[in-house]
Amino acid sequence: MTLYQPGQDKPAGSGRKRGTPNKRTAEINDELCRVAVENVQYLSYLLKNIDSPERRTAAILKLLALTLPRGGVVTDTTDDDDDLAPEIPPQNHLTN
Repeated sequence: MTLYQPGQDKPAGSGRKRGTPNKRTAEINDELCRVAVENVQYLSYLLKNIDSPERRTAAILKLLALTLPRGGVVTDTTDDDDDLAPEIPPQNHLTN
């Protein structure tokens, strides 16, 4: 087995695969999940007692950002844009 020497190219296929967290990141994420699970009732209590709906929504979104994976860009690959437009019924009560 040949060892990597400074100045040489990195061997093909070496290192972590793309998207795989390093050990420290995985440990931190596991610990944060453990703390969140152990305190879910308290977090729920705190969220219910936020006085304004805007602040409550902002707090929930910040918590979700910590737990949900970041999404990539979604692109439409269809040729027909009509399927994407919602059908909106006419508002007759506004014309009276």
